[in-house]
Amino acid sequence: SPLDDTAIWYARPLLALSKDDIINYLTKNGYTWRDDASNQSNKYLRNRVRNELVPLLSDLVEGGTEVLYKRLLDNLAEQSQELKHDLEARGRAYLRDSNSHSRRLAQFFIPKTGVMELYHKHAFFQWVREASAMQQHQSGKSLHLSYEQLERVCH
Repeated sequence: SPLDDTAIWYARPLLALSKDDIINYLTKNGYTWRDDASNQSNKYLRNRVRNELVPLLSDLVEGGTEVLYKRLLDNLAEQSQELKHDLEARGRAYLRDSNSHSRRLAQFFIPKTGVMELYHKHAFFQWVREASAMQQHQSGKSLHLSYEQLERVCH
């Protein structure tokens, strides 16, 4: 759930703002903008994209890149939520179907193929989270592992 203590949240609150919006805000509030001179060099691909591709896209897309970025961000956010719900449902189904959750939290069954698909990994993450909550309830000791730590276990 979104209020789960083990959830990891990533925030990029300024992603929807343009550079001009940020500079205007800073100036209005008595701060100065510092431009890194290396951003003007096309030595790095990210700079070349910013300096050459973004202006081209701005010319080609009606409404400019701001409209394009907003549309892309909105689509990604929606797809991310759909994937999250799908993974959670598949994870719960895998745990239920493998009986590892309902009968024994002491075992997690790896698929017969030995390959853990994304939903298996998510099921494993759910299983560890639930098993550690049960352990904490019984012993008062807690185990907190990040998704990245569990990912290393899966490989």
